[in-house]
Amino acid sequence: MLAVLFAGLLLAQDPDVDALLKLLEDDSIEVRDKAASKLIELGDAAEPKINARLASADGEFKARLNGVLRDIGKARKLNSIFPKTRRVSLDVKDAPLR
Repeated sequence: MLAVLFAGLLLAQDPDVDALLKLLEDDSIEVRDKAASKLIELGDAAEPKINARLASADGEFKARLNGVLRDIGKARKLNSIFPKTRRVSLDVKDAPLR
């Protein structure tokens, strides 16, 4: 349980790629999944370190790294086709409708 709390605090802050890679080897599936999601969000910034760790990885950890790299590639392809959209909000409190 302490690992989940620690991982939650770590993921809430500015993520360190090395720390996230370490969390991919955690015993908790929730911690591993959150770390993988954060690495995918980081995308290109995380890719060189993921590739470096992939060279010496094996088993389930290697499969997770390959999955993260695959998802980063998918996100890159989607972003090249569909540019990121911005949220727009309107403040119309107490404004008359016309």
